[in-house]
Amino acid sequence: MADIDRIVSRIGLARRHGTPLLLCLDYDGTLAELKDRPGDARTPRPVLEALRRLVRFSNVRVFMVSGRTAAQLVRLLPIRGLTHLGAYGAQTKRPGGKATWHPRVRALRPLVRRMHRSLLRDLARFPDLIIEDKWGCVGVQARLLPPAARTEVAQIVRARLRRLDRRRCLVVAENAYGIEVGPRGIDKGWAVSQLLISRNGRWRRPAVVYIGDDTSDEAAFRALRGKAVTVRVGKPLPSAAEYRLANPARVLELLERVCTEAVSEPTEPNLRA
Repeated sequence: MADIDRIVSRIGLARRHGTPLLLCLDYDGTLAELKDRPGDARTPRPVLEALRRLVRFSNVRVFMVSGRTAAQLVRLLPIRGLTHLGAYGAQTKRPGGKATWHPRVRALRPLVRRMHRSLLRDLARFPDLIIEDKWGCVGVQARLLPPAARTEVAQIVRARLRRLDRRRCLVVAENAYGIEVGPRGIDKGWAVSQLLISRNGRWRRPAVVYIGDDTSDEAAFRALRGKAVTVRVGKPLPSAAEYRLANPARVLELLERVCTEAVSEPTEPNLRA
């Protein structure tokens, strides 16, 4: 039995008594092919169609869990009914609502701004870098650099952080695009843990599925061990996830099968989070 069949079977088993489904998805490398420049990413039309079908089910909630900001996710996924956990969960945008930042992230905004400005100076000699102020964190996109230069950039970032952040409020983390500098303790594992804590009513014990492709998703895989169906997308690599899918095309196949095999008939658009 292929992994995709096992995943569908697991979801169906978890939902055999009508248990609602909580589906958590990364974006880059999971729903859309990974690009060298984040701005080049586009959502395939069949993925948009599958997500629109899913959010119409009254017993399904779909959460995007991404390093991108909520505003970026909304532009890439113009779908009513999605909840966006941007910046690794530091930012939340619920259907029909405004994006909000976690209070701890708001308190660290001045430090993040100083870090961004400092890195613009420190890394000015690397013309292919994209240094992005995401408000709650700083992204250093280095996929276009050769390995030796990426290592040097990481060393420069860590050295600058040691000088600016004496209280160690921020931390450096690697991802598919390069490096992120963000609040310590806020990652995708923290995000999904907070998400499960916040569920109530019939959503207190949902069937949970998490799909991601990045090193940043490993924190979520670990946090959800024994609590969810976890899927790593991409090449066979050591992972805390239970299952693997080869690429975003297989993720799309899984989403389409979930629509037809693992959930009940759709109702009106689901706008609750």
